[in-house]
Amino acid sequence: MEVDFVLNQDNKLVAIEVKSGQRYSAPKGLAAFSDKFNGAKTMIVGEGGGVPLAEFFLTPASKWLE
Repeated sequence: MEVDFVLNQDNKLVAIEVKSGQRYSAPKGLAAFSDKFNGAKTMIVGEGGGVPLAEFFLTPASKWLE
């Protein structure tokens, strides 16, 4: 299982996968993380279906933990 980043605060978890380019397969690491840590949120950062990189960097991390 592999994800790029994990946010953790007050028992809330968010697994983050960063992708470049417009074509990529569904990240298996996010599904495995979500299965292992019940209730964890997952998100993809990058163009082509994820949160755009600029938006991700301009948004406080606490927003992703909501």
